[in-house]
Amino acid sequence: MIFLRRFIPLLLILIIGMYFRMVAIQQTDPTNVIEQPLLDDSFYYITLGRNLADGKGAMVDDQHLTTGFQPLWGAMSVFPALLTDDLSSLVHLFQWMGVLVSAVACVLVYVLTVEVLTQIAPIQSGWVTMMAWLNAAVWYWHPHHIAYSINGMETTLSTCATLFMLVIFLRLYHRPSPKYALILGMSMGVAFLARVDASMLIVWLVIAIALFPPIQGQRIATIIRVGVMSLIISSPWAVFSLAQGKFILPESGFAVRAHTLYTGQSDQLPPPLSSALDGEPAFARYYGQKMSQFIGELGKQMYPFTIGIPQPDSPFLQDINIRIVNINITHGTFLVMIGYVLIGGVTVFTRSRMIIGLWVITALWIITAIILYSFVVISWWFYERYALPIAEIVSILMFCMLYALLLRLNIKKWTAGIVLIILMINGMLLIQNYRLFTNEYRWIFDPAINHTAPRSGFYEAAIWLNENVPADSRIGAFQSGVMVYYADAPVINLDGKVNADAHRAMTEGRMWDYICDQQLDYIVDWPVMIYFLLMQRSHNWADGHLEQIALLDGWINPIQINRVNRDRCR
Repeated sequence: MIFLRRFIPLLLILIIGMYFRMVAIQQTDPTNVIEQPLLDDSFYYITLGRNLADGKGAMVDDQHLTTGFQPLWGAMSVFPALLTDDLSSLVHLFQWMGVLVSAVACVLVYVLTVEVLTQIAPIQSGWVTMMAWLNAAVWYWHPHHIAYSINGMETTLSTCATLFMLVIFLRLYHRPSPKYALILGMSMGVAFLARVDASMLIVWLVIAIALFPPIQGQRIATIIRVGVMSLIISSPWAVFSLAQGKFILPESGFAVRAHTLYTGQSDQLPPPLSSALDGEPAFARYYGQKMSQFIGELGKQMYPFTIGIPQPDSPFLQDINIRIVNINITHGTFLVMIGYVLIGGVTVFTRSRMIIGLWVITALWIITAIILYSFVVISWWFYERYALPIAEIVSILMFCMLYALLLRLNIKKWTAGIVLIILMINGMLLIQNYRLFTNEYRWIFDPAINHTAPRSGFYEAAIWLNENVPADSRIGAFQSGVMVYYADAPVINLDGKVNADAHRAMTEGRMWDYICDQQLDYIVDWPVMIYFLLMQRSHNWADGHLEQIALLDGWINPIQINRVNRDRCR
């Protein structure tokens, strides 16, 4: 009976959340990438899985072996591809793999909440169980998380692996033993493979173990156990990377910086490090603005704060100027900063060293991520994807901290008030979820929206190529995901995320020479991409190198199809 009371509500939460995802998958157009929910980058993994299943190796385009993907999701990508050759069905199987991962993550949200709160109240407490249900429901039913769990990419897997790591970390302190130290090391290895930026949290967890050893008298031994096991788990990826002569971090990270850097305007480029050493404010002003952008994107996805962040057109705290370096930060960023300080105050009143320690670790994790991503990512469009796992984990932990404070109160005396507070907070979040379902994410339940949605144009370009160019033509594309997947002719990636040769050519300003060396016949992409990443990155560019033969409609930009004038090659 206790088992049923505890787990049937969790099962209902899972069923409802999976129903939302099933409907969203039914609404997914596998030929269109306008974030409802697919992205062009989603097809990098789908193509990777297909190539692995066909024995072609780790290739995302039709030529280059690559390490430009997150290791664990990349390895998992082979399983859907082994089940079907149908192009549309394979896309949906990838989405269903995301559904399964998100279901595991939902259970881990429940377990993590229980693990945190059992230090405050006994495991038998109905309060702890109810709070864990609410935490799981708010996370699993959030429309933004629904969309990201079925976009074919690794985001939810990263959240799931990080939740697993935190559960084992807490369990090591609750039940200190070498066994849990080994399992923690395994979970750290899995989290790193799920997304390598998990290392930003792993570092702080290891520092916590070093400062406050969970097993008395075994500080060094515990760190060694954790380190050795995590190295064993991540060693296949290390061997794979080194065998290709590449660094252990995915090569796509370098290309993301180059990609965002080279598509920026000259007056938007970052100042050199020498300007900071010389004491000039330009360096702090530029990267301070980037940090503000990342914090704002992080805050929009941290659902405890989304209720209070005003709309962009609201006059409330529109711009706050930090006079020292003249940085204008948004009202949302300011609210998140103040809100997170208040959450820190809440942890102090819990009088639990574990809760305070968790808040300190997550604060350091956020600060590390903000600083590193501000230096690596130059433009805003990658922030949302990179911020989401951090935002999800921090949101879950914030509610754990709030619930911990409520459990510290005299429950018998304040029962009605505590129930009212919990219902009010979670009710506001569920109302916010409903508003998102009926506005920004209406496409999940409204078939008419996807039937009338704008077309991205990439699929249409692939079909045009299939019908109008020889099958042995060689095609270059900077955004190559959809075109590699649907085009019959070989397509070569040019943005450098999965092609180290193209990245080097872009960095060295010899993209036209690279086009010639690769004997490409056609270049297909948005005109803006061709301008910034080809024309502006070719020291010997001249008019007439490309001949436009078609211009197809696209949602954000038209898709330009150009024939390469091979006579211009040296």
